[in-house]
Amino acid sequence: MSDTITIPTVQVELKPGVSIPLGKDKRLWRVLEVDREHDRALLIAERPVCNRPYHSKREDITWERCDLRAWLNGEYYDTAFSEEEKAAIIETHLSNPDNPQYNTPGGNDTDDRIFLLSIDEAEKYFKDDTDRATGSWWWWLRSPGLLSLSAAGVYDVGVISHFGYIVYHNVCVRPAFKINLKSDIFQSIILSESDESIIVSIPQFAVNGGVLTESQKSIICADIPEGVTSIREGAFARRTALVSVVLPSTLKVIGEEAFLGCSALKEVTIPYGVTEIGKNAFAG
Repeated sequence: MSDTITIPTVQVELKPGVSIPLGKDKRLWRVLEVDREHDRALLIAERPVCNRPYHSKREDITWERCDLRAWLNGEYYDTAFSEEEKAAIIETHLSNPDNPQYNTPGGNDTDDRIFLLSIDEAEKYFKDDTDRATGSWWWWLRSPGLLSLSAAGVYDVGVISHFGYIVYHNVCVRPAFKINLKSDIFQSIILSESDESIIVSIPQFAVNGGVLTESQKSIICADIPEGVTSIREGAFARRTALVSVVLPSTLKVIGEEAFLGCSALKEVTIPYGVTEIGKNAFAG
């Protein structure tokens, strides 16, 4: 069997809410904003890239000096993206306002390639708590919390915690960045343009090492190709538009909550070779 897996593509309008695969692991990044005047888009990871402390020590800290900022713009940036993708990621000037509820100082402005959203940005770029909700994990924001030894975050149900978490706690990390839509990595997939959006052809889902890890939020039909051996936990969770799934004969594992909440999906044929189906894989 060939190691190459051909992933079907779909044409989508690049706009807030759409997800595109980027990075060496081809994880999905959700579009938060498209700036057509400057041909750039703001993206955030659909799922956390890791659990890490905001800072390694129990001390007063700001985004400018925290360990998480150093890691995101150092080791993570260097290793997570290809050279072409790194060239497309724009250095962004960030304001770091005080906590709007407790007036905890936010510190100096910074210039970052990879960053976390602030409290203000988490409110601006998501429609409501439900839009921010992950269902299973909390994630850091770069704004300070109640005290200067805490940082704000977002609960699993999407509520923004101005109170925050002590900085040395492990909390999920959803990086964000701005990307140049005129860069080389997009030249081969831009099909047409308008003043409002860009139409691109992107993979329906991300596959890494035979594991299907993520899927488009608006996916309707999923014809998963031969060669995929595992579907990661939550890979299709809450894809409420999904009506049809064809699973490959090579599939062996369906992860926990893989198709959780796919309310329009009425029937799935499980291949003979599947040996493991995780908890709540098809619940709801």
